[in-house]
Amino acid sequence: MHPATSIFIKWWESLLSSTDQTLFGEKLDLELAQQPPEFWGDGVNDFEPHDTFDRIYQLLFKETSKGPPVEDEPEHALEQRPAPYTFVERDGKLDAVPLDNTATDEDVAADLHAETLRNLEELQDRLKATQAPDWLMRTLGRLAEALGEDLSAIKPGTLLSRLNALETAEISYNSDEGRREVSADVPAAISALAEDLRDLRTFFPALREAEARRIGFDVADSDLEAVSAGLKRVADAGEASDALTDAARVAAREFEAEADSQLEVIATSSNDGLVAQARISASRSLARGLQTSRNMVAATAAALQKIIDKIPTDTLEAIKDALETGGIHQLAAGERYALAALLVALAGPLGTLAAFSAPSRILHKRLVQMIDAELKRRADGDRGDDSNAA
Repeated sequence: MHPATSIFIKWWESLLSSTDQTLFGEKLDLELAQQPPEFWGDGVNDFEPHDTFDRIYQLLFKETSKGPPVEDEPEHALEQRPAPYTFVERDGKLDAVPLDNTATDEDVAADLHAETLRNLEELQDRLKATQAPDWLMRTLGRLAEALGEDLSAIKPGTLLSRLNALETAEISYNSDEGRREVSADVPAAISALAEDLRDLRTFFPALREAEARRIGFDVADSDLEAVSAGLKRVADAGEASDALTDAARVAAREFEAEADSQLEVIATSSNDGLVAQARISASRSLARGLQTSRNMVAATAAALQKIIDKIPTDTLEAIKDALETGGIHQLAAGERYALAALLVALAGPLGTLAAFSAPSRILHKRLVQMIDAELKRRADGDRGDDSNAA
């Protein structure tokens, strides 16, 4: 299948879905529908998925003053993208900022949120009296945490991953095999809860841009385990670093449990429909993890770029070596630059993830270019000093 085809398919599936919100929105849907065939790829030139994706974003942002990031320019590769989390530097540390949870109609959204919570609690009570599998109970527990006590507690990106996981349960318990495992009203209750969440997500406009970007990160079935392991290495590096706040450490692992739960279903279930849905949910959770990890690396690199001339040469060489070999390197004790130390630790996992993610590949390439340029500047300066001395 042509690499850009997957983006077209996901957009088309959203048009055919029963939800009110499509992947890119009605205005862009009409513009995309009128694009010539070569916009998606002519079958001769092998467009990378992110190339087609950036053309879509040229349309999405063409009426704004800023426009989309230009991936071909090195300085833009260090910019963060719409994602479940972005990161800001505060006092030498990176802090996580969740996606904007401003609702378009707060009163209606608050009522729907309260109704969703009630339906969730009723479902949990019903299932406690049954032999419901642990993964389902964990899924509902994580959903309760994501919903919080009121609308202001919602993290929209997290909410979507919880919905995707619930849709796995929806598929499972609406099958002939699933209906035999629970009382007759449970499948309908799960479907009703999933529909509540699908309605609730439409109240958060910030989700549209983040989810549109997510399709560039979606993970192939064959790569699920490898990407999961790579993201855990990113989270491990973050937890061991002095350069992340507690909130940033939590953000780095936000989608880990959801993906693990879906991977467990894939490994243990004999229900083909359930496994297929679990693969979709795992791919989306891991994609959101990739979005978050990419922003964390981009924020770290952007912060370092401001002080790159002060970073020791051996530190820059260690980062470059980790990027090129995929290894994790520890800095010498007493290293003064916590963010530099974090980037050294993240460089190896980023190199691994770049093999599976086009946006991560671009960032990976730009990081190497940035460091090469600084090392060359220093080498040229040393040669100039030697020449002057002679």
